[in-house]
Amino acid sequence: MASLKIKDSFNGRVFEIPKYQRGYAWEKRNIRELFDDISESIETESSHYIGTLVLSQHPTEDDHFYIVDGQQRIVTITMIINEIIKYLSKSDSAFYRRFYIAEDSKFSRVQPLGKDNKYFSDLLKGKVGEPENKSQRLLKEAYEEIQTIIANIDDKRRFLKYIEKLEVMEFNE
Repeated sequence: MASLKIKDSFNGRVFEIPKYQRGYAWEKRNIRELFDDISESIETESSHYIGTLVLSQHPTEDDHFYIVDGQQRIVTITMIINEIIKYLSKSDSAFYRRFYIAEDSKFSRVQPLGKDNKYFSDLLKGKVGEPENKSQRLLKEAYEEIQTIIANIDDKRRFLKYIEKLEVMEFNE
């Protein structure tokens, strides 16, 4: 068990959501609450604890972890970071994309369940398709809310730096 900043938790890792987990379930109010937490950390110029992250080591890949708990936060933070980096310089955007979104075209850093994985990946690439289930509908609505909020943030780079400072209590099974 360790308290880690989001930046340290993502460093060199791939997160998979196991089949027994539920699909994406956060609604707009959950998104706004997370943004409020980030804004509070900026106002107080401190890091902010956002909950637990329970991981299980992948049996064959050292850098792959199953998310047992915390998948809603990780998926949402990934969408927020993806939207922010669209506003950064080309070189900064490329760096943050490799670090948080996908190192290359072979895999994404965060991999939701089944059909949701492709939908999520397409959503991050700006290919917004018609949702096929409730989880995909909520992903789409969450991303639209994130786009609206990010568009109104003046200093997006500073906001990203405070996202990186968010703290999670990480448990590895």
